[in-house]
Amino acid sequence: MKTHTILLIDDDPKNIEILVSALVSQQFQVTTAINGTNGLEKAKKYQPDLIVTDTELPDLNGFDFLARLKENEATATIPVIFLTTRSGLQDRLRAFQQGVKDYIIKPMHVNEIIARIEMILARLERRQLELDAKSGKFTGQLRDISVAELIESLGVKRTTGILNLVNANNKSGQIFFKNGMVVNAILGNFRGELAVYQMLPWEEGTFSMVFEDVEVTDEITVSNLGLLMQGYKRLEKRQSWMSQLPSPQAIFSIRSNFLKILEKKQITPDVAKFLELFDGHRNVLQIIDDSHYEDLVTLERIVKLYQQGFLEEIKQEAPKLEFEIPQITQEPLLSQEEFEAFNKRVLQQGKINKGVILVLGTVGSGKSEFVRTLCGLEYRSRTIKNVFPHPIDIGKILLNKEIEIGILGVSMEKQLQILLDTVENRLIGYIIMVDATEPENFDYLGYLIKSFRSQYQLPYVVAVTKLRSAKAIGIETIAQRLGLESYEELMPCNPSDKKNVKMILLNMFAPYPEQKVYEMPVTIDHANN
Repeated sequence: MKTHTILLIDDDPKNIEILVSALVSQQFQVTTAINGTNGLEKAKKYQPDLIVTDTELPDLNGFDFLARLKENEATATIPVIFLTTRSGLQDRLRAFQQGVKDYIIKPMHVNEIIARIEMILARLERRQLELDAKSGKFTGQLRDISVAELIESLGVKRTTGILNLVNANNKSGQIFFKNGMVVNAILGNFRGELAVYQMLPWEEGTFSMVFEDVEVTDEITVSNLGLLMQGYKRLEKRQSWMSQLPSPQAIFSIRSNFLKILEKKQITPDVAKFLELFDGHRNVLQIIDDSHYEDLVTLERIVKLYQQGFLEEIKQEAPKLEFEIPQITQEPLLSQEEFEAFNKRVLQQGKINKGVILVLGTVGSGKSEFVRTLCGLEYRSRTIKNVFPHPIDIGKILLNKEIEIGILGVSMEKQLQILLDTVENRLIGYIIMVDATEPENFDYLGYLIKSFRSQYQLPYVVAVTKLRSAKAIGIETIAQRLGLESYEELMPCNPSDKKNVKMILLNMFAPYPEQKVYEMPVTIDHANN
């Protein structure tokens, strides 16, 4: 689901603290400003979904702020809520006439403010969907909103039309809606409920909703809720099977001894067709997509073949600095303004292309998910046999149309120095991931931060995950335990949130207090990251 970003502007630190805490607890991403000028800068930089501003700021009143916001094309359409002590009817009318979405008179309980914010965002989303419906199409990325969330949202809005889905392996399917109810679905040779269940796990790809009357047989009679409940049960079974394999990215071929056994047996065309998928090129997810069996049957058969020793995992060679990954086809990650700042502070005036950023963390710190979210389809996991106990995360990102950099995610093993010696000449920065639920690692992480800062003198950032876990240590305590300098901040991290991961990258800074560039929007990840 998309994480909404709120820009909160108030010159009272106590108000900021209370609202930020409440918003973060509701899984909003929040950035703050203490005056109108700073707020305008951040509105342009972060493009928030909503601005909540006090009207009595030190430099601008609410109406002046609103006027200047609308002067800039990049910020003119950002919705605004006023927080004010001015209860006069004329002020309220003037605010609504100038486009303010809500006028909240202080004092008001923080829970009611949050409820008003959620109501405004829901109303804006409904309006956008109506506009999309009038235009005939609604599109987006599956990383921002899942298939299940699309079904739920389109059901609530009683939508009629066709939801077209394309996954990361370019497999496409359709789900048909009548008045919000899923009535049929098609994916290859799958129809009805089974087709929906095959598409529910898709996490990468695109969707487009075409709003039109549909003329298909109603093969699905179960409610949307029933469909999703059964789908979630299947996802749990799928995960159970998947956990018995090395990785969803693992590539298998059939062992020669099994081939000899098969030569002596008469196998059905269905089985032969299935075994052909183990060609030494397809990974597990691609085999699932290309199989004529449903996903659970396919996974069960893969697991049994693997456990019986009939499949051989194709081990990849140790990663080379050339990153033997297919050529990048993704869009640039950064806007021109973001790239210029990143280029100046990290890339050393563009003198380094194809450099490497290291992401370091414990196995459960969210390191792998961070690299996967950042790199998208350019992500790979590699095993270096007899060197590292855990796989290395490898990816590339395209910063602008010309500059690309490599990303290496590495667990903090004793053998770390081996890899550091290999990439040192191309290392342009590093990100250290701290798991808030693992205080036993804080001392070592503190030592690592000091050592890297002293040895490399490169831009870096320290990010902390799992802050919402019941076992999490407070962020101030973590900073003390790590022994951070006054200019070093822990950046809250949700490694599955694309926007948050990007902002952590932009917050890399050289180890001097005056060189920090970006303010980090506050965001907290789910406890199970």
